[in-house]
Amino acid sequence: MALRLAARVGIRSSQAEILPTAAQRFPVALVKRFDRLDGGARVPFISAQTFMGLEGTEPGNYVDVAHKMMTHCANPKEQMAELHRRLMFTVLIQNTDDHLRNLGFIAAPGGKWRLSPAYDINPVPETGTTLKTAISDLHGNALSVEAVIEAAPFFDIKEDDAAKLARTMAETIRHEWRGIGATLGMSTSDYRAIAPAMENPQIEAALGLGQSPAPVPKPSSYSP
Repeated sequence: MALRLAARVGIRSSQAEILPTAAQRFPVALVKRFDRLDGGARVPFISAQTFMGLEGTEPGNYVDVAHKMMTHCANPKEQMAELHRRLMFTVLIQNTDDHLRNLGFIAAPGGKWRLSPAYDINPVPETGTTLKTAISDLHGNALSVEAVIEAAPFFDIKEDDAAKLARTMAETIRHEWRGIGATLGMSTSDYRAIAPAMENPQIEAALGLGQSPAPVPKPSSYSP
């Protein structure tokens, strides 16, 4: 559901299908490999952990990834915008399993790299959870739409455009996640379990962007 919803908000996502099985309780998700050509030849792939040269599980942040993309990615402006879009989606659906091995790059012409299709997106229905990968050293790991908007210039994006993106993305998430779930056979208990990740304060904050505050009533001049 999360991968299909990501595609609906403009993120290049892996193709995934559900395989119902009689042998076990839960169905299997089949995700098509994106690191193979049609003839079977392998396309070089590295995780963002490797891309950044970080040891083990050493944490990083999205702004540092964007800065390195300026040098090492083909069409860096486009790729940085895609990374920012993914970060916004990550915050909006509480994808707090966003460590740098869940973000990857595949080889592009000229010895460059480009973002691989999104492949591991996990909405986490918990309160008080935070991102595994910080937005930046300045903005930290909080699930904050405002912080993603404020960090937009580091991705060569205007803050006003980032705010419009947040609102549009939140509207799509709110209106479509349950319908997508229905096409995949999600049950009532499935909806109940995942709803806190999909209907959360970040969505409400994004939907409120650009709305004029309610007018404050003027005090009456009448005196009894």
